[in-house]
Amino acid sequence: IHYNGNLKPWLEIGIPRFRGYWSKFVDYDQAYLLFFD
Repeated sequence: IHYNGNLKPWLEIGIPRFRGYWSKFVDYDQAYLLFFD
């Protein structure tokens, strides 16, 4: 999946209805992701 502009669900400006796709597939237990909010 490729996201453009406001469709980027990991940004605060992202469209809320697409944020679920991001959180569904991201493994938040990865050490690398712990550095980011």
